[in-house]
Amino acid sequence: MGWQDRDYAQGPQPTGFGGTRGTSWRADHKPWGIVTTLIVANVVVYVLQVMTIRGPGPTFSTVGALGWMQTDAVLHGQIWRLFTAQYLHASGNHILFNMIGLYFLGRAVERIWSPRKFFVIYTICGLCGNLFYMLLGVIGWLSMEVPLVGASGCILGLLGIAAVYFPRAEIYVMFLFPIKIRTAAMVFAGLYALNLWSRGANAGGDAAHLAGLVFGVWYAVSGDRWWAQRGSRAWSQVTSRSGTARSSGGSMWGKQVEQRRADAEMIDRLLSKVHTEGLHSLTAREKRMLTEATERQRREEERVGRTDRL
Repeated sequence: MGWQDRDYAQGPQPTGFGGTRGTSWRADHKPWGIVTTLIVANVVVYVLQVMTIRGPGPTFSTVGALGWMQTDAVLHGQIWRLFTAQYLHASGNHILFNMIGLYFLGRAVERIWSPRKFFVIYTICGLCGNLFYMLLGVIGWLSMEVPLVGASGCILGLLGIAAVYFPRAEIYVMFLFPIKIRTAAMVFAGLYALNLWSRGANAGGDAAHLAGLVFGVWYAVSGDRWWAQRGSRAWSQVTSRSGTARSSGGSMWGKQVEQRRADAEMIDRLLSKVHTEGLHSLTAREKRMLTEATERQRREEERVGRTDRL
């Protein structure tokens, strides 16, 4: 697929970043993607919570008790809670605002990632939040008895990712006050850290928020390159064990495949950013990365072309 077939090369697009300015998606964007699937999954689970209420709220339900995040339970082997808690919510307002965040932030990221990649990174953001919450419980900073529920760690991870990919986009705080998304991410991080340090109300939730946000920023900045490097090293180690010339060739092939994949994703992301925000939105580092990746692709196309003519 050439760059002409990408979303950012398809002519005029309606602006919007889910109630924001500064980036966009196509008018014919598929109405049913991974973001919609996740929203439906969260709503279905919340309905099941409400249907099985046996206490003062949706959290105190049969479904809630089976899936909420509780440090002591996880330490006793109930590992599934690290994941199931991401789909549970404490109230109607809780799920409403989380799903609004998922829709507005997720739709922008969904355009430049595959559904599988989106789901994996989204889940890891929530997992990081729950693990950090558990760590703070183990060391005694937070209570090990208080349950934790919500997709907020995942959503804050998306905020961190969007803040790196679309730094000049604006979001509306409380649907009223426009603020640059990167500024919003830094403000939220500061507030979460302050509340966690003071062990204020919902300190456990803010621990998950902070960890999800930090992981999202890290992945958007370095994650793809780190993963490609790890994949190349792992492939090299596997092939080197066979001690054959064929293995050496396979190692080189594996590195080339990983490099091409990483370059293609980076070029798509940066060109999409240029299309939505202009060339000036690229940092010096991003311009250098784009130039290097494009040059590698050009050399590869020339090499394949020469091979085809042999």
